Amino acid sequence: MVYYVDNAVGPRIRLSVQRVRGPFRLSVDELSGQRLYSCIQCGMCSSGCPMAEEMDILPSAIIRL
Repeated sequence: MVYYVDNAVGPRIRLSVQRVRGPFRLSVDELSGQRLYSCIQCGMCSSGCPMAEEMDILPSAIIRL
């Protein structure tokens, strides 16, 4: 399964399930200081994201991958 996230400012980002579950998850864990798989789907990441309305896939949907 492959998802595309369009960025109005930069290139189109291609996310695959394998990429999200592998190095991408580790990068998010390291950069945020949070554990990605500890998500309880509260929606705070999507509601607080200033770029959410520009995204085809919200942060909470990416975490569900």
